Amino acid sequence: MARPKATESLRKARREQIQKAALKVFSEKGYHATGIADIAAEVNLGHGTFYRYFANKLDIMLSLIEDILIQMKDIAEEEIYLKATSRAEYLQAMYMIAMKYSSIFLSSPAIVKIFFREAHADPAIAKEIELTLQYFHSVTEKFLTHGRKLNLIDPELNLPDSARLINAMIFETLRSFSEEDTLSATRMVQTIIRLIPNALQL
Repeated sequence: MARPKATESLRKARREQIQKAALKVFSEKGYHATGIADIAAEVNLGHGTFYRYFANKLDIMLSLIEDILIQMKDIAEEEIYLKATSRAEYLQAMYMIAMKYSSIFLSSPAIVKIFFREAHADPAIAKEIELTLQYFHSVTEKFLTHGRKLNLIDPELNLPDSARLINAMIFETLRSFSEEDTLSATRMVQTIIRLIPNALQL
């Protein structure tokens, strides 16, 4: 009876192994220059074994982006900002959320490369990343809406536009840094987070 569970566990582990290898190869060679053979060779797999887990390289690229989105949704669903009842608590929640989101990308420079630099490698990839960014904008807008309910944000401020501008600053900072600049990227993101309250007149 335990065998199906063991098989499922092994299958999940192998799938994650392939994803890790694909992330590395995509970030090094780029999406278009990467072939299934490159990914398979990274984990010492034959082509046939690879296709048991993924249909093609687009399938595996989309799975990587989906994993990023899942991590982002997990953070969003915590909704820690809803517990804020004061300016200090609201600003603390903002800092925690922003750093959690940033840590997804800063944890692996390879993620930054495929998420931002391969965004237009294929229409399906571009669409998935655009949906991810739209989701991120909606979460930021909800955060700002709560701030307005607490009378912390100017009622004249356009929240959808503000959400996009805040995210644009953070994403552009993450996109512009390479593997050697992870610490600098972290410092820049922290600086942006400290600038936001002034921009929102908090």
